[in-house]
Amino acid sequence: LADANLGLVRADHGDGDVTYANDSLAGQVRGPQFVRQLLAKVFVVHDVDAANTRIARLAADESVITRDGVWLSAGYARVLRGKGAQAGVITREREIVAARKQVEELETEIEALAAAVEAGKQQRFEAERIRDEAQRDLYMVHRRAAELAGQLQSQRGRLEGSRERLLRVDQELTELTDKLDTARSSAKEARSRLDSVVLNMGDLEQRRHLLEGNRRQLLEAREEARMTARESRDQSKPSVHRWHRWSKPCCAWVRSWLNWRHAVMKSSRS
Repeated sequence: LADANLGLVRADHGDGDVTYANDSLAGQVRGPQFVRQLLAKVFVVHDVDAANTRIARLAADESVITRDGVWLSAGYARVLRGKGAQAGVITREREIVAARKQVEELETEIEALAAAVEAGKQQRFEAERIRDEAQRDLYMVHRRAAELAGQLQSQRGRLEGSRERLLRVDQELTELTDKLDTARSSAKEARSRLDSVVLNMGDLEQRRHLLEGNRRQLLEAREEARMTARESRDQSKPSVHRWHRWSKPCCAWVRSWLNWRHAVMKSSRS
């Protein structure tokens, strides 16, 4: 502190309800009330031209200062551009305010980025969950596709077997149809032969009845002949000679009838 200019003020802020103009230095700073009362008479302007315009309206104890350190009043001018400890106070204050504002903006941006990072983590977690579910679904789909492929192959094998059986059934049906046609032809021929045989049997039955009638007549005639022969035994020889002459043709006729009947029965059996 040996080489510094030192000034001390009481750290009493005084009445906190006092307000100062926004364009004065007192309205731009915070500190003891005594210091702010001193700074309340110094107004801030943008440049020297604005200061010259403002000076005409200032009181005798008031002054203006530009942003680059030019301090003006109605009777004097001072330029604060040195490299000492007091140089650039307003500039540094402005830089501090800008830095604070930048810090606030960066903190806000950091909070937004942190929220975005957290949201990104949640989205990543959700995306990973969806990916895992999609992989599981894909695995299940591949597995189901493999099962369906196996079932399809099995069904194709069954279909081929069914086609082969159908071909065999068609062949068997064709063979059975041919056999049925042959059997129908044979049955038709057999029925024709049966009808012919039945017709012949009718004729033979008529002949049998006729021959039975002739046989009964012959038998009756034979019995009469025998009775007549018994009654005529005691008669004379000429009579016996006539009987023998009559009976021989009759026996020959009976013998020929029996031969004919035997031939008819043999033909009916065949």
